[in-house]
Amino acid sequence: MQFWRKWHRWLGTIAAVLLVIIGLTGIFLQVDEVAKLSAPAKVPPFKEMAPIAPAEMAQKTQAILATGHQDADIRTFALRAGPTGPMAVVRLAGEPKTLYIDMISGNYIDAKIADPQPERTFLQRVRTLMINLHTFGLVGVGGHIAGIALSIILAILSASGLWMWWQMRRDRAKRNLSKWFWN
Repeated sequence: MQFWRKWHRWLGTIAAVLLVIIGLTGIFLQVDEVAKLSAPAKVPPFKEMAPIAPAEMAQKTQAILATGHQDADIRTFALRAGPTGPMAVVRLAGEPKTLYIDMISGNYIDAKIADPQPERTFLQRVRTLMINLHTFGLVGVGGHIAGIALSIILAILSASGLWMWWQMRRDRAKRNLSKWFWN
């Protein structure tokens, strides 16, 4: 029994440290979610324009693509609001880039203008770090597997700790000792 106590104590200590990290990052993530829910929503300004029929937009996009990409097959086609009005978002087969076409002028739009990625603030970077710490995502799939292994180890340690406590409790009851834990 002494051997199992020693191993149980050291494995439990290591697992407890990792569990504290998971708990603290979980608290941070929950507080962050509550703060997001209580903050007012930011709605981008809407610019009114004359309506254009979707069929007309598709024909216009096809004509624009015919000038620069005659033999290319369209893999995906979507219409959405752009910085200056409606725009077509086109992915061609065999090309890694997405093409953004302004439907008003017929010109290509730079990807940084059409689909801007906002600058991430310090708190957003901290939140990403907390999520990676919480899910062990810093080391990729191996970290997620380690997280699963840790949860299994914690379940086994909990069950074995309860079993060892129950054995000691029975032994102490036989010897008329009233303490709950070992000396």
